[in-house]
Amino acid sequence: MGKAGAVVPIADPEAMAQAMIDLLTLPGCWQNAQAAAVARVSRYYDARIMEDHYRQLYTTLWQKPTEVFSEG
Repeated sequence: MGKAGAVVPIADPEAMAQAMIDLLTLPGCWQNAQAAAVARVSRYYDARIMEDHYRQLYTTLWQKPTEVFSEG
């Protein structure tokens, strides 16, 4: 899928600014990141996939409520 962005250190505004400048000024960087992000969303956040994941979660919680919410 490719790289959809940059990871920068926490609380490093200079690194964040440089990553943003690179994204906006390097040839093709924005288009490549955009294409990778769109592909990732299409693959992992499809409505059917999200519904299946929520259905599994709710089924698990419904079947084992005391195990999920017990203290300890």
